[in-house]
Amino acid sequence: MAKKSNNFKKFGKLASLVKKIADKNPDFKQQILDESESTSKNSWNKIQKWTSKNLFPTFKQLPLKDFTLKKVENAINDDVATKKKSKCHNVFAIPDSDLGIIDPFDLEKALRELPSNTQVQIGLEGGDGLVNTGIKKIKDIPSIGNGDTTQGIRDMYPNIQNITFFRLRKKGKKKGDRGNCSYYIKAVFVGDEKDAIDVNLTEDERDRRVIKGINEKDLTPKQRKDRKSLKALLEKESRAKKSKAKKREFKTPDKVVGKKEDKKIQSKIKKAKGTQEEIALLKQKERNAKQFNIAVEKLERQFDKGIFTAKEFKIERAKLEKKMLLKGGEI
Repeated sequence: MAKKSNNFKKFGKLASLVKKIADKNPDFKQQILDESESTSKNSWNKIQKWTSKNLFPTFKQLPLKDFTLKKVENAINDDVATKKKSKCHNVFAIPDSDLGIIDPFDLEKALRELPSNTQVQIGLEGGDGLVNTGIKKIKDIPSIGNGDTTQGIRDMYPNIQNITFFRLRKKGKKKGDRGNCSYYIKAVFVGDEKDAIDVNLTEDERDRRVIKGINEKDLTPKQRKDRKSLKALLEKESRAKKSKAKKREFKTPDKVVGKKEDKKIQSKIKKAKGTQEEIALLKQKERNAKQFNIAVEKLERQFDKGIFTAKEFKIERAKLEKKMLLKGGEI
């Protein structure tokens, strides 16, 4: 009975020292909360559970006089040093505010604002390989960061909706699995029904969905600093891209109908002595030219916003030219 009582005192002393160290080190405290197997929402309970598994088996062999702050700190540092850092980012350490409902054309930006080793899956119904991926780390998805994901979404227009995110447990992983790589984030279209936001998840995915997140204020100082630095870097890249886009000049090819040619068409209509069909054809060409100019202006506005690259802009313009000017069609 005395031995059990002594172990109880030892554990209480050890857990109190761990809590004292954790309160001074927010990053270490967050690590304990993430690794603890306790299902309680109380941080003290989580610290006790973590201490029981990671430190007490060693310390209970020592006399109570050896339970000092310095020895516990050394043991913690040795324990942390021997543990391998997870290859995947903890999806539960991402604030819920970063995983809200977004415009589809903001998907690429939203994913780039997450740590690059976060596991994600893009699953947009009706899309091709650019917007439908397996479960991969963001840094390993080639369509993210070069505009290909945005292009894939643009190709799906107008059959697109807003996008939302879900935290899911991988197939084959048991509930309560603590491994970072056992979880991922899936991006899907928001359901049409107000009460069924997860309508685009399969039944199996709904069973594996994990509703557990944190608020931005709950991040550790280091997590907040890293998050702020990443957002600032992406904002700087975005400004540089827009500035470069404004400096570009595109010369209209000689074969494209411009304002001068519009005037020539008007002049021909006034002087026309041919048939009604010829006059109607000239008027149609004039309408096509005006519609073409309006469409090109829209493309240029999209390009200025960074939606199109220079190469994509030329391709889209060429499509309009072929459709409207060469074949006499309409937008």
